[in-house]
Amino acid sequence: MMMKSQARGFILLAALGLTLAWAGSAKAGGILYASLTNGVIERYDLTTGQDLGTFASGLNNPQGMAFDSAGNLFVANGGDGTISRITSAGTVSTFATGFQVPTGLAFDAAGNLYVANYGGDVIRSTSISRIAPDGTVSTFASVSMNGYYGPNGLAFDSSGNLYTSVSRFDNALKVAPDGTVSIFVPGPNTGKLNWPTGLAFDKSGNLYAANSVYDPSIRKIAPDGSVSMFYQATDHGVNYQSGLAYDQASGDLFAADSAAVRPLT
Repeated sequence: MMMKSQARGFILLAALGLTLAWAGSAKAGGILYASLTNGVIERYDLTTGQDLGTFASGLNNPQGMAFDSAGNLFVANGGDGTISRITSAGTVSTFATGFQVPTGLAFDAAGNLYVANYGGDVIRSTSISRIAPDGTVSTFASVSMNGYYGPNGLAFDSSGNLYTSVSRFDNALKVAPDGTVSIFVPGPNTGKLNWPTGLAFDKSGNLYAANSVYDPSIRKIAPDGSVSMFYQATDHGVNYQSGLAYDQASGDLFAADSAAVRPLT
């Protein structure tokens, strides 16, 4: 099964229980949501791959997506530095502002939304922000450790640790619940990750990282930090991997690239 929208290009995947970072998708009730480069959120039937049409539009370079426990979809608008909230009926409103280039999004168990700030040297950049349910924004962690900057994808493990891909430095960082940052997968020039973007955990605690553009592949990272190849694309520069979402029920990993969304088992 393959869901295509090649003319517009996929950015992210998201689903209730599944979250894709940088280019991504999400799933809710058997439906996969994908953000497209034309500012549209599209829906697809996970069983048949059928395009169910536009869910929301008018977004500005939508990137990371995540569902809250009430079924609202949150979208990071990389083009204007805002976070949008989209109800189940498709109504769009602004939830938070003041970011430069927000990318990955992820919710914790308490309903706080975390935002990866990919942009340059301005306030809220090279950091991960936390947005409380009432919309209050605070800085959760700085990602400028050891010169690293530019967090991208976000994903929580079952213990409440937050992981982020740092595309510019080919690594992945682990952020403890208290905001302490440590290196989970080292880079650059280690050959383990190559411009990683989307992140997703499976039910066994393995972390998957989408390598974009330069190495269109998906790497599997075990809980001990060891890295192995999970999927290798053959069309470099076109079908580059970007967004990931894991379906806990079926065990399928969904990957978005510039041409399609694919289930990988």
